[in-house]
Amino acid sequence: MTKINLGSGPHAAVDWINFDYGLLPFLSKFRLTKMASFFGLIDKSYVIKWPKFKYFDIRRGLPYVGDSVDYIYCSNVLEHFEKFEALKILKECDRILKKGGIVRFVLPDLTKLIE
Repeated sequence: MTKINLGSGPHAAVDWINFDYGLLPFLSKFRLTKMASFFGLIDKSYVIKWPKFKYFDIRRGLPYVGDSVDYIYCSNVLEHFEKFEALKILKECDRILKKGGIVRFVLPDLTKLIE
């Protein structure tokens, strides 16, 4: 069973293949968050132990053949991309998800943010 978590962040899912990309995941991958915090480049709250993840830019496609993934989870990620990038990611998820597979996307509630 293949379960992937796109944009996992520091709270990745156990027994899932976690993907993340960007400055913070890069720093954590090479254990540089403590140094970056010391020099004031990032807040000290980011100096935590990240779980195992694959450093991968999901905007470039997903490294799976079609109809091969059982579960896809993507929380608070798509809002960070341009519309065309988010659409490409959604199409990739559709391509790799098995028939009967489950996908869950979590996005912020703009109404609550505005209030």
